[in-house]
Amino acid sequence: MRINRSEFLGAALRVNSHKLAEAFRNRTFIYGTTGNGSIVGEFIKKMGSKAKVELNIYDPGRRINEYIKNNHQMMDLYYGQAGTSLHELRDPIIAEFVHYTMKFQGTFDANTSGRESYLKSFYTKIEGWDKSTPSKDTYNGLTATQEMSRIIRWGVYMYGGTIIFEGKDVFYSQVFDRNAPRVGDTDLEARELFEYFTPNKSNVSFGKGSVIFHWEGREIVPTQSHFLENWVWAPNQTHSFKNHGKNIDRNSLLPIWNNFLPRNSHNGLRGQKKFRELARLQIQKNMFLN
Repeated sequence: MRINRSEFLGAALRVNSHKLAEAFRNRTFIYGTTGNGSIVGEFIKKMGSKAKVELNIYDPGRRINEYIKNNHQMMDLYYGQAGTSLHELRDPIIAEFVHYTMKFQGTFDANTSGRESYLKSFYTKIEGWDKSTPSKDTYNGLTATQEMSRIIRWGVYMYGGTIIFEGKDVFYSQVFDRNAPRVGDTDLEARELFEYFTPNKSNVSFGKGSVIFHWEGREIVPTQSHFLENWVWAPNQTHSFKNHGKNIDRNSLLPIWNNFLPRNSHNGLRGQKKFRELARLQIQKNMFLN
């Protein structure tokens, strides 16, 4: 779904569109998946008292590494986490814009998380990311967290800034297969952002902003062979044989699949790099039904 340029202009004017534009231009947002490790522990250690947490804190996965290193923003900050003060790390101007765009009750308070505002506004105890959230009736079928993410993308598109999509641990059947039984927040984000990619590009224009594809913290040119390596979910695993795509029906793939080359050319590669690329090609040949 392409960006509707006029959709959130009212909230932007309420916040002060000039300040909002400057805030977005100076920010980088990390999108991506949750990952399989306890990397959030590193984040807690680094942030100290700013990250007081419960034991069940959501794990933002590989994005944490880049967030710590470069002081980037994550979508998770804008919803927040019970028992933490992570929401205090949001950009306050962008957070205020999100508050009014979400039509939450009352005036914006930087000390109140998006989660708290959501729960109060919808008179619910159901989390905003839960598929049964009552907010889906308000946000055209999206959960509260999915709508927040969409609002951030709108801001980057309209005003500038950067989105880094950390793609290594995404399960790509949920992105590209139109019949996927589960499509989560990251998958919806990828579906929209990948519309702007073209073959053999790692950094693409996104309105006045840009989107950069990363693979474990490094900018790379994404290819179909990358996606096929981590096609389906498997318990506590990524990039294993169990995660590889198998018996894929090409007719079920969304058009964005064709925005990426089947593979990088292995010309010029040497040694182990060339071996891995050739192995990728052999895996890919055996993945499709047609």
